[in-house]
Amino acid sequence: MSPALTAWMGGAWMGGAALAVAGAAAWFVVPRPPVLDAEAWFKDLLVRRLRASGLDDATIGHLVPYHPLARWPERKLAHPGVASMPGAPLPGEHELESALAALPDVASRFGRLYADSVAQLAAARAGLSPDHTARRWLGPQVSDDTPLPELSRAAEQRLEATWVVLGPVADTPLVGLGDALAREAVPVTWTGTAVDDALYVALGLFLRDVGRVARATETTWRFVQTWSFLCGAAALHAVVDGIAAAIEATLPDDRPSARLVVVATGRDVPLLLRALAGHVAVRDRVAAVVSIGGAILGRPGDVGPLSEAACADWMDHHFRHERLDLEVVRLVPYVSVQWLDPDGDPASPPGAAGLPVASQRFPTPGYVGAESPAIEPVDLGPLVPDPSLPAEAVVDALRVVVDLVTLSRR
Repeated sequence: MSPALTAWMGGAWMGGAALAVAGAAAWFVVPRPPVLDAEAWFKDLLVRRLRASGLDDATIGHLVPYHPLARWPERKLAHPGVASMPGAPLPGEHELESALAALPDVASRFGRLYADSVAQLAAARAGLSPDHTARRWLGPQVSDDTPLPELSRAAEQRLEATWVVLGPVADTPLVGLGDALAREAVPVTWTGTAVDDALYVALGLFLRDVGRVARATETTWRFVQTWSFLCGAAALHAVVDGIAAAIEATLPDDRPSARLVVVATGRDVPLLLRALAGHVAVRDRVAAVVSIGGAILGRPGDVGPLSEAACADWMDHHFRHERLDLEVVRLVPYVSVQWLDPDGDPASPPGAAGLPVASQRFPTPGYVGAESPAIEPVDLGPLVPDPSLPAEAVVDALRVVVDLVTLSRR
């Protein structure tokens, strides 16, 4: 064997050994959190809370829809068919899709899909792993029978993260949600939003009206387009910077380890995401992000920077591990709850208050290169925004499961 070949083989062996050591080190250093069925965990807690408030199982089953095969429920309700589901069908999914396809509309399919929600949740609870118990993450002082308020206090003390909510809570069909969140979270407000929104709406209307005037010259049209875009972008940046500053102001200066769980609703969610993407100092202090009926992918009919096209484009470019990375390698849960009205407009995609379910869910983030994962989308599934659904019960269950999921990702 020639000396050159021997040297090459030695170098290759050393390189392979280095890669193996690096891989082994990564295996032990990078957190490997358990796989959690967060939707079943959340909805089981909510069912317990609603039963304690006196609601019967029939009412609960309608308000808290759950089925183990109801992935992408909006697809199953609007156009059922296994072909619309990515990947191979799950066991029993083909039969379920066929039964749904035989029904005429969203309301009847909703009734069929979620006919046994409470029983399905009971079966799911029996099959949950030990990682889905509060005792696993809070210690032996709690059990599955511990009342939800006590679980919430124990989780709050263990996580030591302050909940903040962007306010005032808007764009939500659930009555009393803002008041219920205010009891659990510190309201965060920022200045300039009303002025910026009014300016942007006025510019949008002006742009639309100029477009309808036949005698508007091409030069005038281009000027107005540029003016609207620049002012709209400036207004958006001002709002985003204001949100980041307001969130940062809630962090105590004397506790560098303090963390926040940030909650937002409706159109505030895409603004929050932009604030986190643009301010790494704030992002590093956030333990979890919670969207309740958020217009994550935009709201139909909106124009400008928060339109469906603009939000989808922003998410493609920025909702990525390398764009939302952290100084310390850890997973940040991005938790979403969606609103689904089975009696909504049959001509619109399934959702509530004009917002499709698919727009309210965090997508799977992009991933490029060898960056460590920083984003974990956690889908808690849809709820029905009915007056019978107590907002405080939703917030109680949400508080516990988000705290527990966040603890499991430390």
